[in-house]
Amino acid sequence: MESVSDINIQSSVVNNRPHLERYILGQLDKVNKMQSLRVRALLSLGVQRHQYTATVVVRGPSINLASKNQDSNPYKTVDGAISKVLGQLRKIKSKKVSRHRAKKAS
Repeated sequence: MESVSDINIQSSVVNNRPHLERYILGQLDKVNKMQSLRVRALLSLGVQRHQYTATVVVRGPSINLASKNQDSNPYKTVDGAISKVLGQLRKIKSKKVSRHRAKKAS
C-alpha cells in the first residue's frame, strides 16, 4: 500500500503544541490505511471564541472528500473530522466492492 503522498496541516494552534501535531499525523494515517491510492490530505485547524474547527480535505485520482467538525476540545475536533472522512471512504469502498461483485455475477 502506498503512503499518503502529501500531508499538510494549517494551523496556528499546532505551532506551539508538537504533541498535537503528532496526534494529527497519527489520525491522518488512518486515512492512509483505508485508501490504496496515493492521496493528498489537508487538515486545517482554527480556533475562535474557545471553539476549535477542523476541516479535512482528502484528494486523490478518483477521490475528493471533505469534512468539518467543531468542538471545544482540539483532539475531539480532529477525531470528529477524521471519522467523518473515514465514513465517507468506507461508503465509497463498499460501493466499489458491491458494484464489482454485481458485474462478476452477471
